Amino acid sequence: MRDAIARLPPRVQHPIREFCHDQDYPSYEEVIMLNEMCWLAPLGTNGTKILHLRTAPNTPWRPYTAFPHLAVPDYQVPGGSKGWATYQKLMKAGWKLLPSTDTNSVLSTIKAG
Repeated sequence: MRDAIARLPPRVQHPIREFCHDQDYPSYEEVIMLNEMCWLAPLGTNGTKILHLRTAPNTPWRPYTAFPHLAVPDYQVPGGSKGWATYQKLMKAGWKLLPSTDTNSVLSTIKAG
């Protein structure tokens, strides 16, 4: 948590400004993001896994393409992993990669939410 706060611009760190609802300041969701990634098969398939992202607790995994502000174009490599370029970008930015398990499946997060 301290690392996340340290990376924020000084205008967000000021204690009095925490309570300011001015639109110039990021929302709570923008400041406290989970920044989690997982390689999952699309919903309802056992097919090739693609990169999925989750930025808030108790929200379902969504394909990386649902986050145009985070996604970067895929490499034009035949048979290449969908989301690999975005994965590389987000890993450099400190995102956490979670294992591809039944607990992290697209369906399990929809049921939990």
